[in-house]
Amino acid sequence: MSQTRNPELADQVYAVIRHYIEERGLQRPDGELDLSLEFTDYGLDSLDAFAIFAELEDHFNLTLDRDKALKAKQFDDLLALVGSAQEMIHH
Repeated sequence: MSQTRNPELADQVYAVIRHYIEERGLQRPDGELDLSLEFTDYGLDSLDAFAIFAELEDHFNLTLDRDKALKAKQFDDLLALVGSAQEMIHH
């Protein structure tokens, strides 16, 4: 699944993503969010993905790699970006 070893970070990233999705009423009919799905599976386009990316930058006070963000297809890809950025700061 995700490429981070920090479950607390994963929980925080997923909370930001869930909030964005739920605010827009994009939950699946069963109410569950499967964050391993692609953005398009939730009816999100590249602008939505970039908005989530910006919210993650604000939430974690990080500057993320925009080129990699534009290539992200799944929510887990965004988690990996945040994890990588935090590792760079702490090393």
